[in-house]
Amino acid sequence: MFSIEDIANIDKTALKTLIEREADIFGVMSLESVERDFLEYANGEGAYEDFRSWRQAWRGYVEARREELEEFAAEMEALEAAKSQPATEEKVIAILPPNVPAKVLSAEHQMALF
Repeated sequence: MFSIEDIANIDKTALKTLIEREADIFGVMSLESVERDFLEYANGEGAYEDFRSWRQAWRGYVEARREELEEFAAEMEALEAAKSQPATEEKVIAILPPNVPAKVLSAEHQMALF
Protein backbone atom coordinates (compact mmCIF):
# COMPACT_ATOMS: atom_id res chain seq x y z
CA MET A 1 0.00 0.00 0.00
CA PHE A 2 1.05 3.58 -0.58
CA SER A 3 1.83 6.18 2.01
CA ILE A 4 2.09 9.95 1.88
CA GLU A 5 5.86 9.58 1.52
CA ASP A 6 5.41 7.36 -1.56
CA ILE A 7 3.20 9.97 -3.19
CA ALA A 8 5.67 12.70 -2.24
CA ASN A 9 8.45 10.74 -3.97
CA ILE A 10 6.63 10.70 -7.31
CA ASP A 11 8.27 13.14 -9.69
CA LYS A 12 6.01 16.23 -9.76
CA THR A 13 6.74 16.88 -13.43
CA ALA A 14 5.68 13.35 -14.34
CA LEU A 15 2.53 13.67 -12.25
CA LYS A 16 1.68 17.05 -13.81
CA THR A 17 2.15 15.53 -17.27
CA LEU A 18 -0.19 12.67 -16.40
CA ILE A 19 -2.79 15.10 -15.06
CA GLU A 20 -2.57 17.27 -18.18
CA ARG A 21 -2.94 14.18 -20.37
CA GLU A 22 -6.21 13.42 -18.59
CA ALA A 23 -7.44 17.04 -18.52
CA ASP A 24 -10.96 15.93 -19.42
CA ILE A 25 -11.09 14.07 -16.10
CA PHE A 26 -9.28 16.42 -13.75
CA GLY A 27 -10.35 19.76 -15.18
CA VAL A 28 -9.03 22.53 -12.95
CA MET A 29 -8.07 20.40 -9.93
CA SER A 30 -4.83 21.47 -8.31
CA LEU A 31 -1.86 19.13 -8.14
CA GLU A 32 -2.26 18.89 -4.37
CA SER A 33 -5.94 17.96 -4.71
CA VAL A 34 -5.14 15.24 -7.21
CA GLU A 35 -2.36 13.91 -4.96
CA ARG A 36 -4.72 13.75 -1.96
CA ASP A 37 -7.47 12.13 -3.99
CA PHE A 38 -5.02 9.63 -5.49
CA LEU A 39 -3.61 8.75 -2.07
CA GLU A 40 -7.11 8.20 -0.72
CA TYR A 41 -7.95 6.00 -3.70
CA ALA A 42 -4.77 3.92 -3.41
CA ASN A 43 -4.54 3.68 0.36
CA GLY A 44 -7.63 5.13 1.96
CA GLU A 45 -10.81 3.59 3.23
CA GLY A 46 -12.27 1.33 0.59
CA ALA A 47 -8.91 0.64 -1.12
CA TYR A 48 -9.37 -2.99 -2.08
CA GLU A 49 -6.25 -3.58 -4.14
CA ASP A 50 -2.61 -3.74 -3.18
CA PHE A 51 -0.96 -2.07 -6.15
CA ARG A 52 2.55 -3.12 -7.18
CA SER A 53 3.55 0.30 -8.47
CA TRP A 54 2.22 3.81 -8.38
CA ARG A 55 1.69 3.68 -12.16
CA GLN A 56 -0.61 0.69 -11.79
CA ALA A 57 -2.47 2.51 -9.04
CA TRP A 58 -2.65 5.63 -11.23
CA ARG A 59 -4.28 3.71 -14.08
CA GLY A 60 -6.89 2.34 -11.68
CA TYR A 61 -7.45 5.80 -10.22
CA VAL A 62 -7.96 7.38 -13.65
CA GLU A 63 -10.41 4.65 -14.63
CA ALA A 64 -12.35 5.11 -11.38
CA ARG A 65 -12.51 8.89 -11.90
CA ARG A 66 -13.68 8.39 -15.49
CA GLU A 67 -16.46 6.04 -14.32
CA GLU A 68 -17.54 8.55 -11.64
CA LEU A 69 -17.75 11.31 -14.24
CA GLU A 70 -19.72 9.11 -16.65
CA GLU A 71 -22.20 8.24 -13.88
CA PHE A 72 -22.52 11.91 -12.96
CA ALA A 73 -23.08 12.85 -16.62
CA ALA A 74 -25.78 10.18 -16.94
CA GLU A 75 -27.51 11.49 -13.81
CA MET A 76 -27.40 15.05 -15.17
CA GLU A 77 -28.83 13.92 -18.52
CA ALA A 78 -31.66 12.12 -16.73
CA LEU A 79 -32.34 15.23 -14.66
CA GLU A 80 -32.40 17.43 -17.77
CA ALA A 81 -34.72 14.97 -19.51
CA ALA A 82 -37.07 15.06 -16.53
CA LYS A 83 -37.05 18.87 -16.58
CA SER A 84 -37.84 19.02 -20.28
CA GLN A 85 -40.97 16.89 -19.96
CA PRO A 86 -44.16 18.93 -19.98
CA ALA A 87 -45.50 19.91 -16.60
CA THR A 88 -48.80 18.54 -15.44
CA GLU A 89 -51.72 20.53 -16.71
CA GLU A 90 -53.05 23.09 -14.28
CA LYS A 91 -56.77 23.30 -13.77
CA VAL A 92 -58.56 26.51 -12.84
CA ILE A 93 -61.01 25.73 -10.09
CA ALA A 94 -62.20 29.26 -9.38
CA ILE A 95 -61.59 32.86 -10.31
CA LEU A 96 -61.94 35.03 -7.26
CA PRO A 97 -61.60 38.76 -6.74
CA PRO A 98 -58.34 39.78 -5.04
CA ASN A 99 -60.06 41.04 -1.88
CA VAL A 100 -61.58 37.68 -0.81
CA PRO A 101 -60.15 36.72 2.61
CA ALA A 102 -58.41 33.34 2.80
CA LYS A 103 -60.68 32.09 5.61
CA VAL A 104 -63.65 32.24 3.21
CA LEU A 105 -61.96 29.87 0.75
CA SER A 106 -62.28 26.13 1.06
CA ALA A 107 -59.17 24.05 1.75
CA GLU A 108 -59.11 22.98 -1.91
CA HIS A 109 -59.17 26.60 -3.06
CA GLN A 110 -56.43 27.54 -0.59
CA MET A 111 -54.21 24.72 -1.83
CA ALA A 112 -54.84 25.75 -5.43
CA LEU A 113 -53.41 29.19 -4.67
CA PHE A 114 -50.03 27.65 -3.96
